[in-house]
Amino acid sequence: MTTAEYFGLARPQSPSLFSAGQVVQNALATVRRWWRMRRALVELRELDDRMLTDIGLCRSTLYAAAREVHGFKDRGHGGF
Repeated sequence: MTTAEYFGLARPQSPSLFSAGQVVQNALATVRRWWRMRRALVELRELDDRMLTDIGLCRSTLYAAAREVHGFKDRGHGGF
């Protein structure tokens, strides 16, 4: 074991290259997830405030809830 490996300073191994088909497949899957999230957001916005309160949401949290449910990570913009 080298000193760099011991201290965690060794360069990481380069990831294996994706084939063009895998890249396109991943991109299409992300776009499909995004469209499903947007559709869910439209449906949530159509609910009145009382219905949103019943399911534990408010208008200010709709976007965050839709992103979380559809697997999009938090953007990390702080505690807003």
